[in-house]
Amino acid sequence: MKFVSANGLAFVVMISSLTFSLSSNSQVINEYKTGKKTISVASYNAENLFDDKHDEGKNDWTYLPLKEKRKSPKVKKYCEKLRNYYYRFNCLNLDWSRENLERKLRNLGRVIKGMDQGSSPDIIVLQEVENYRVLKMLRDVALKGEGYKEIVLIEGPDSRGIDVGILSKFPLAKKAKIHHVDLGPHFPRRPIAPETRPILDATFDLGKTKLRVLGNHWPSQSHDDETREIAARTLYDAVKYSRYPTVALGDFNTYPSDRPHGINLWLHDQSSSRFFFDSEREAYREPYPLLKSGNRGTHHYQGKWTSLDKVFVLENSFKRACAKYSTCLRPVWSSFQIVKKSFMLHDVTFRDPETGDEVTYYDVPKRFDAESGEGYSDHLPVVLRIEVK
Repeated sequence: MKFVSANGLAFVVMISSLTFSLSSNSQVINEYKTGKKTISVASYNAENLFDDKHDEGKNDWTYLPLKEKRKSPKVKKYCEKLRNYYYRFNCLNLDWSRENLERKLRNLGRVIKGMDQGSSPDIIVLQEVENYRVLKMLRDVALKGEGYKEIVLIEGPDSRGIDVGILSKFPLAKKAKIHHVDLGPHFPRRPIAPETRPILDATFDLGKTKLRVLGNHWPSQSHDDETREIAARTLYDAVKYSRYPTVALGDFNTYPSDRPHGINLWLHDQSSSRFFFDSEREAYREPYPLLKSGNRGTHHYQGKWTSLDKVFVLENSFKRACAKYSTCLRPVWSSFQIVKKSFMLHDVTFRDPETGDEVTYYDVPKRFDAESGEGYSDHLPVVLRIEVK
């Protein structure tokens, strides 16, 4: 298949075949209940996990069955206004049928069920999820028997309708909430929809202690760097009075070149009581040299890997938890991994329309392709284990 990307490059995607099987596995939660010493938390950008129904007030027209789109003048009018060829082509021609939706769900399920040393993580934060309904479908269709009892998603103001959701094998300790990221005047100057995804805040009951989980999906690189600094400040303010051990996971969309750099300014300030450890950074320190091999990063774009997806640990909250509760939690830095299995990857060849030169990138994330039913996401998931002492 040949498309034109947002930067004007034509590309050819070469996809290999995959096999999929459903299995029932509640090993993680059952072992914890019987004295298991660790739990696991993970984050995965599911890339456009939409259901096949239109949500009123949202620009979700691309992700509808083709037979419905072709009957609707409203859909055609919206799609034809999109300036980017790739987005316009998909909006007009992508068949987001129930069959294709279920293929996407099963494929994501295959990844999730093997994230934590061959098992599904205890708590997983997911980005680009349209609504509660499709998150429930993921649990019931592809993750049946995995022990996910809690589904957490609160609708936000994103114009496309994508939100942050959480699946957990542990119950909520209290009602979840969101922290709105107020971008103010910092919307992108280009004619695309503004992104104002809030931070999802949920606290889970682990038995003798609790774990607070903050799900993030910060503004994309199409927005000014200041927008991600605003998101970083919002996260920083949200943990001011954190009573429990706290982790912040998600797609932070932050490049090392960001100026201002929200993560460095607000999350990595070691002089602050709200200092966050970056699990990847800690895992790449000695004595864990085995993690230094291979490509680093969770997202590949134009030949470069970037770690957009993170697991942050609020340092001071874990110290307080050890003093306050009979059960203490401790991050196991050596357990951190970017989940990068061979079936999730493929090779992609780009052709420059001006020069005609071709460049092939090897072992990059395999995005879901509705025509073949193969693929997963343009991001790779991250996972961290936490020891219960």
